[in-house]
Amino acid sequence: MTKNVMVGYDAVNQRLYIDGSTGEVNNKSRRNQMLLAPMKPINGVIKLQVLVDNSSLEVFGNGGEKVISTMIYPDANATNLSVFAEGKGVLKYLKIWDFKQGK
Repeated sequence: MTKNVMVGYDAVNQRLYIDGSTGEVNNKSRRNQMLLAPMKPINGVIKLQVLVDNSSLEVFGNGGEKVISTMIYPDANATNLSVFAEGKGVLKYLKIWDFKQGK
C-alpha cells in the first residue's frame, strides 16, 4: 500500500491543507489526518514553503500567513516527492535542499 501525505492548496475553497488520510491512517486519529487552514491568494498567487524531516512536516502559506505543522511517520525507504496541479495551476519556482544526517 502506498503511504502518501499530500500538501496542497484547494483553490475552489481557498484553503491550504495537509492530507494524511492514506499515509497516516494507522498513526493518527481520523480528525488529525486532514489539516486545513483558510488562505486567500495574493494577486492570484499562493506561495508555499514545505519543510520535511524524518518525522515532521511544516507548511507555510503566503510567507507564514498560515502555518500547518504535523508529525509524519514515513517508511525507511520513503524517498519520493511529486509536484502536480489540477486545472490551471503553474509551478513558478521549486528549490529542494537535502540535509543529510551527520554531514
